[in-house]
This record gives sequence, structure tokens and C-alpha cells, in this order.
Amino acid sequence: AGVNFPDTFSDNADVNVLDDYEEGSWTPVITDGSNNATMSGTYNAGLYTKIGRIVHISGYVVVTSLGSVSGDIKISGLPFTVKNTYGAISAGAVASSAGLAITAGHSVTVGTAINTTTLTLKVSDATTGTTNMQHSEWSADGNIGFSITYVAA
Repeated sequence: AGVNFPDTFSDNADVNVLDDYEEGSWTPVITDGSNNATMSGTYNAGLYTKIGRIVHISGYVVVTSLGSVSGDIKISGLPFTVKNTYGAISAGAVASSAGLAITAGHSVTVGTAINTTTLTLKVSDATTGTTNMQHSEWSADGNIGFSITYVAA
């Protein structure tokens, strides 16, 4: 049996009262912070559920052209700003990927960048850990599917 929540809530000072629930869609975009890649309108999509300050997102990013994107790349367009504290750094899972130019055996991860609406893209390709994914590691038809849970501001 599930719990049913009313559509509206009255003001309540109790911090344990659920006072915010929202779900919807968002559009993830591959960017270098200045230039955006051209995204596939058909397949490029994201969904979110926000309960209180916790946001769970999933997304599928499909690029048709990198255009002028260069250097470090990331995913922009999160539906809510990540909380501005190092305790809000989160990591997610990349479920599938294709069209990438990384070495076989290396993996791609997504994480939050605090006080932004962007996700970091990292490649596990260094003996010391991960490095920022570069535009040269993502081809003109690159794509990934991912999910992550983070704390909103």
C-alpha cells in the first residue's frame, strides 16, 4: 500500500513535513560553458522528480554536431541549481554510451558542479583518478544515458 499525499499542503513549522513535490522534463545540452553542441531534438531528453530539496534526474544526451565546442565538456540545463556546498557533490551512473572517442576500458561518469545547473563529465583515464572529458573524446554523433540524484539549493 502506498502513501497518498494531498495536492496542497498547509504551512507547518515541522521540518519533517513534505512541503514540495514536483516532476517534469528538462533538456540536457553538451556545452563547454560558452558554446553548445547541436542536440538531437527527437532523442535528447531528461526527466526529473523533486521531493523537498532532493532532485532525481535521468537523461539521454544525443549530439548531432559539436560545432564550436572545445576543451572541457559538461552537461547543462539541470532543472534546479545544485546547493552551494561541498556536501552537495554527487555522482551518478552512466547506463549507456556510444559514439565516444575514449580508450576501451575507460569509463565516463557524471557528477554535480556545486552552485550551478551543470553536470561534470569525467573519464577514468589517469592513474591518479579521473580527468575532465574533452570535446575530442565525444564524436559528432556521441550519446549517453545517465541518472543522478542531487541536493538543490
